[in-house]
Amino acid sequence: MTVLACVLLGIAMSGAAGLRSWIPVIPEPHEHLEYNAIQSISDPETYEAYVYTPPSDAAGPEKLPLIVYLHAASQQGGSLSNTLNRAATGTPLYEVWSKRAPEELGRHFIVAGPHSMGAWDSGKLLNFLDFLLSPKAGLSVDKTRLYIMGWAEGGDMALEVARMTPRRFGAVVAASAHAPPEAKPYHGMPLWAFHGKNDVMVNYTG
Repeated sequence: MTVLACVLLGIAMSGAAGLRSWIPVIPEPHEHLEYNAIQSISDPETYEAYVYTPPSDAAGPEKLPLIVYLHAASQQGGSLSNTLNRAATGTPLYEVWSKRAPEELGRHFIVAGPHSMGAWDSGKLLNFLDFLLSPKAGLSVDKTRLYIMGWAEGGDMALEVARMTPRRFGAVVAASAHAPPEAKPYHGMPLWAFHGKNDVMVNYTG
């Protein structure tokens, strides 16, 4: 699970070249670096979320890429803090919260982790993404560098919204997820999907 943040980071930084030229490298934790605390943000019509923004000395005046992470069903319901339980270890939000994230992630990306009370809803999620990109959210996001990833049911939804709006995202990562039956070409979008054969919670055969 600890590779998830690095996987998406590698895809995002590979750009239009796709995956062929990128070899994943898992960096050592950078516990000595200064990271900001995460903040809660809420859109009354869609979702509440934790959001991480890099320190101002690292970000500078430029707009930053945004990673949106969608949690699994085990983190549904309850309070927003469920998105940071131990099941989230290794995900982008957890890694920046625990201050163990690679420097490239902790100092050069905004990370958002919405919390769903029940099953993910594609319409609500797309509206939430609109909210994150709007002045209401107060985030300095580069709209041309939007990335989405998810775990299990969150991965299902990441694939679904990428299918629905393929030109919106720079890359998508889905772990232990099932692609929608109608999934067709993703219009050249870098996509990484992986699943363990011994997964007893979400069968990799579908």
